[in-house]
Amino acid sequence: YVYRGNGNLTPYSVHRFTLSSSYTDKHYDFSALLLYRYAPDEIVNKFSYTKNYLLQSYENLKYKTEYGGQLSVNLYPFSDKSFKVTAIGIYMQFHGKEKAGSQWNGYRYQLMLSTSYTAKKWEVQQRTYLTKQANETRPHTLRHFARQRNTQQSTQKTTSKTIITYEQQTHFQHITH
Repeated sequence: YVYRGNGNLTPYSVHRFTLSSSYTDKHYDFSALLLYRYAPDEIVNKFSYTKNYLLQSYENLKYKTEYGGQLSVNLYPFSDKSFKVTAIGIYMQFHGKEKAGSQWNGYRYQLMLSTSYTAKKWEVQQRTYLTKQANETRPHTLRHFARQRNTQQSTQKTTSKTIITYEQQTHFQHITH
């Protein structure tokens, strides 16, 4: 694709509010976080087709809003805290509006589970991630155009898509002091 700048962009600001709390005990700790984010005139990518290529530029949205939260729990079954089980859950809701009037909504949640064992010189960690994201695609994004191209649609209609991903990771680490 071809890139073209946009001299009509205006600066934007972000209004963010977070509230968090945590509690720690001998065998567990717990934390919670709430988040609200409002960004009037946020700058985002804009993609459009020409006859021969895909053109990338930037534009200001009218606004974008996000809100949600996160919960985290760490469990330590042994008093030396050498073995840890972690669970983290995240949920985010978002809404946006372009200056031309198009709107979109979506959400994302993620669950992460992890176990780790730390010895004097080694650490082993197993992580599992499950993520689900569903949203109406904002017109003029690269994902929107890829979807149009794959389905041979030529409309600017907003479409819905749900994405579910699953990932596992194992880490071995030698600890040196």
